[in-house]
Amino acid sequence: MISPRVWLPPRVLLFRVRAVALARREHDHRIRRAPLSIWRLSRLLALARGRDRIVELGTAAGWTAYSLALANPRARVKTYDLGLRPGRDRYRRLVPASALERVEFVLRRAEDGPEQPTSCDLLLIDADHWHPAVREMFEAWYGSVVPGGLVVFDDVAPQFPDVAQTISDLGLSGERLGRLFVHRKPAP
Repeated sequence: MISPRVWLPPRVLLFRVRAVALARREHDHRIRRAPLSIWRLSRLLALARGRDRIVELGTAAGWTAYSLALANPRARVKTYDLGLRPGRDRYRRLVPASALERVEFVLRRAEDGPEQPTSCDLLLIDADHWHPAVREMFEAWYGSVVPGGLVVFDDVAPQFPDVAQTISDLGLSGERLGRLFVHRKPAP
């Protein structure tokens, strides 16, 4: 069970404050809806603690990928998105080189799965919110999740009913943490 307390590591909090300030200065209004809320980010970072191989499906501005790398100095984060978000590079400049070198951006459809066999401790599905796409992403990537690894779905909320519907259709067991749903892959 994850504690309900909200806490961000200082490096993540500093990045977030600087990124929000930059978004305001640059009039980047898309950012207000894109990054995870502080509460969800806090929960995600708690779930990711000790997990060093992370795959994120749905990069947006890169804030979550950067935060995952900043929170864990051993984590390698591979993040997939089909499009290049305008302005993503401006947020990259706020991240120390030691974290940047552990974040890999891949321009590729998440539904196509990994480009080569891989394994991950945590899979974050936060790309498309349409039922067939969410299901395709899960099915394309689930084989890469190690036993005991986590699959985290974001945006399990009334405004995105297809995410919850996909989880139900797949028959996944797990825990709901606000707008996050966490499924632990069982051992074989």
